Amino acid sequence: MKKTRNIKKFIVTITLILLILILGYLCKLALLHTSFYKYDTHSDYQYNFQFSRKDNLEIEDHSIKSLPWIHGATSAFLSVKIKSTLLSRIFPPCITILSESIQDKQCFEFGASGVRYLNLSSFIGQSNLQFEVNNLTLDNQKVQLAQDIIGDYTTKNILILAPHPDDAEIAAYGLYSKAKNAYVITVTAGDAGGELYSDLFAEHELAEIYKAKGELRTWNSITTPMLAGVKPQNMLNLGYYDGTLKIMHKEPNEVVHSLHNKEILMSNYRKFNNSELLTKGEATATWANLISDLQIVLDKTQPDLIVSPYPAIDAHADHKFTTVALIEALSKSTTAVKPKLLLYTAHLPNAPSETYPFGAKGDGVTLPPLGKQLFFRKIISIPLDANLQRKKYIALDSMSDLRPSARRQKTSKLISLNLNQLLNETTGSDSSYFRRAVRSNELFFEINTEDALSEVTRKKIYGDLD
Repeated sequence: MKKTRNIKKFIVTITLILLILILGYLCKLALLHTSFYKYDTHSDYQYNFQFSRKDNLEIEDHSIKSLPWIHGATSAFLSVKIKSTLLSRIFPPCITILSESIQDKQCFEFGASGVRYLNLSSFIGQSNLQFEVNNLTLDNQKVQLAQDIIGDYTTKNILILAPHPDDAEIAAYGLYSKAKNAYVITVTAGDAGGELYSDLFAEHELAEIYKAKGELRTWNSITTPMLAGVKPQNMLNLGYYDGTLKIMHKEPNEVVHSLHNKEILMSNYRKFNNSELLTKGEATATWANLISDLQIVLDKTQPDLIVSPYPAIDAHADHKFTTVALIEALSKSTTAVKPKLLLYTAHLPNAPSETYPFGAKGDGVTLPPLGKQLFFRKIISIPLDANLQRKKYIALDSMSDLRPSARRQKTSKLISLNLNQLLNETTGSDSSYFRRAVRSNELFFEINTEDALSEVTRKKIYGDLD
């Protein structure tokens, strides 16, 4: 009898300890999630759909009926006011949108409250919608629907301008997969960042590590798009050095070298190109030469659409200055075509853990936080069905810098990597592009060439370049 009581007491003690540990872990998660963001997550998003058709509607009992779609609409966003719950500080707050034939889950920041926007672009033509909520409250309320007629971008001549190898795939694999004619132009060789293959080289061979990395990533940039049917002659890597565009911009005629290998020449990377858009000869890394190269590419390709990062909402200097260079080249280009620019963010400035887009792989991409003073004509949402999402995942996996390097690690390191991955997934801090980029849509902000060349709007597009 006494032995039985001791066993029961032991079980109760262990149970209490486990409950305390779980409660402590959940409290730690809640505190961690509130420190993710550099802005107040209870602030309203403030997007100005000044060029869109807007309709005032009502949500009642988590549903909205008789949606007033305009003929030919291809882009639509619904402003809603959400309220956080206690669980939203621990688990992602999400809304699943449902129609008779479609559903899409869209998530927000941990602890989010205030005005947010649901992307209804995939639901255009559906009369009634239902909203299932998780870890948030959605009251009956008046809402506003903004919608635009975008047209069929797949028939256009599209140029993807990527700062680094893999940026084209992260931002726009779905878009350029659907395009009738696409060009993928990568600005840098990607010869910086983390050390790939450091276990294959001696410590004093750091320069060789980054040379090998640049060569491999250059090769990635001019082969991976072929998975989507892009012609080999439509792909080009300009061979500039990773992490140097801001330096080049400061002194336009000053020659800049690779950050890790001062002896490496741009021709070492350009030699892999199989395109006649630029010659394979010697070149020097100056801002003036970059502008000249982009002018040549623009004049030869005559794009209707150009995809590039949005400087005001992308924290990476190479991303910012890729678009700065593009706009300068557009101002000097002799082509009669005035392309539209589709701008995106891959490194949101006010989410340092790079948790945006929020939610899990396969979820919808919602609008970036806040949005106040962000200039755009239209917001474009390109849908990716399950099959195209799989293809995008495979394309990302073909990029050496994105692919998990676990197979090159020792057993102890593998255990550490797996534990870190588990922690990242449970805390919502997973910054992997396989989570962030493989989604049910790709999101772009459309502006005109005239907007980019106007001093007033260009300042808004650039934001803080420092």
